[in-house]
Amino acid sequence: MDLQELRVLLSLTHVRLATEAELARLFPESELGAMPPFGNLFGLPVYLDSSLCNEDMIAFSAGTHRDAIHIRLRDFERLERPVVVPFAL
Repeated sequence: MDLQELRVLLSLTHVRLATEAELARLFPESELGAMPPFGNLFGLPVYLDSSLCNEDMIAFSAGTHRDAIHIRLRDFERLERPVVVPFAL
């Protein structure tokens, strides 16, 4: 992830990765590193890298390191309404 690119695209002065302690507070029912990308459940915005927009299906952690969700990208976009920006390296 290009944090500087994301900062510029979102017109922010500073962008950083959350600490593990911050993630644990934000997602108390998820294992660290396995948080699902459903920000609407947690009051958080969701950003989707534009390189995924050509994919039919996406997969992501479902709160544990053992469980995954496979979903059509268009269904995820309909449910979550992510902000689509190019930020992956």
